Amino acid sequence: MRNTILKALLGTAVIVLVVTVINVRADVRFGISAGESGLNGFYIFVSEYNRVPQEEVIFLKNYGISDEELPVVFFLSEKAGVKPEAVIKLRQRGFSWMKTAKKLKLNPEIFYSGRMHDRCGLSDFEIVRIINTRGISEYHNCRPEIVDKMRGNHMTFREIDSHLREKTKSVYKYKMREKKHK
Repeated sequence: MRNTILKALLGTAVIVLVVTVINVRADVRFGISAGESGLNGFYIFVSEYNRVPQEEVIFLKNYGISDEELPVVFFLSEKAGVKPEAVIKLRQRGFSWMKTAKKLKLNPEIFYSGRMHDRCGLSDFEIVRIINTRGISEYHNCRPEIVDKMRGNHMTFREIDSHLREKTKSVYKYKMREKKHK
């Protein structure tokens, strides 16, 4: 009788533990994808486009990088073959995006599109705009001019991503082309 009671208590304890672990994991997943205003699609875009876990995107936010700079961090990280933290450390030392690229031994031409190729340097603002425009247009399969037009209407890249997501009302699974970030 006593063994039966102990087995029942032990079984109940195991069930409670399993349910607790499942709930904790669900809370962690929800915390990664949701913010104060609900699901953060921009982090999903950054995660899927750069083929990194959402956890890594959220982790890098803790370094004080703005949402719209996250794609630049992953872009430079991938191009230089370094961890995103290495890119962030250079930014924290006060380097511009252009100087960060040079420190990572990257040719600054990685930022240029055909129409801007004759320029000798880009500001941080321009680099963030170029990388986000390229990424969002490829991810949502739309022309860069559409993203530029929305930017011209004072929409943030986060708002543009949200708008394009709403417009198609579909779940995006970015399929990486043979060459990532042409």
